[in-house]
Amino acid sequence: MKNPANHIRLLVVDDHAIVREGISSLLKDETGIEIVAEASNGREAIELAQSFNPDIILMDINMPEMDGLEAAKQMKERKFPSKVIFLTMEIKRNTISTAVELGVEGYLPKLIQHEDLIDAIKRVHTGEIYFHPDIADKIFKIPAEEKTNEKEEQISGLNFQELETLKLIGKGLGELEISRRLSLSQDVVSRHRMNIMTKLGCTTMIDLIEYAVKRKKG
Repeated sequence: MKNPANHIRLLVVDDHAIVREGISSLLKDETGIEIVAEASNGREAIELAQSFNPDIILMDINMPEMDGLEAAKQMKERKFPSKVIFLTMEIKRNTISTAVELGVEGYLPKLIQHEDLIDAIKRVHTGEIYFHPDIADKIFKIPAEEKTNEKEEQISGLNFQELETLKLIGKGLGELEISRRLSLSQDVVSRHRMNIMTKLGCTTMIDLIEYAVKRKKG
């Protein structure tokens, strides 16, 4: 029997038992969120993700045996359906950049408020990409003025659907939610994203997200 659409099955991954217990305590009375399993490292996370097929994997980065980045990399390569949110003390820009390139759906600092954690889990479950403001400050830097001007000239080359896709990327939406909003298949949205990157001269997803967020603020 399928789970209700608003029921979120969660796998919690952290090498510290006290952290896992704390997350369980925070979420135990939250309607619609169920912790189906816990893991202490990335290797266990992969095994349990295969067994339990959770909707979301809430995972630390710095762990023994296999860290969160490598676990997420293997999950994405093997096309696990679960969405990944990093909950970590690791907020270096290069680490966040790696996470973005891997295609994780969320990134949160461990000092996050209870309400923000719940909000992030629910938003990611609906198809959004959620980076906590403290994380966004590290990664979404406004491009230099000359770089911005160059891209503004190039944006005229985007067609209507590509422009709408860019707007939704700037709102933090993932391909699934964008496909729903625009009534397009996910494959079409993916092609639009690649076309946008080519036309704007973005070589990585980070470049594209930075530009989309900057354009939204402008």
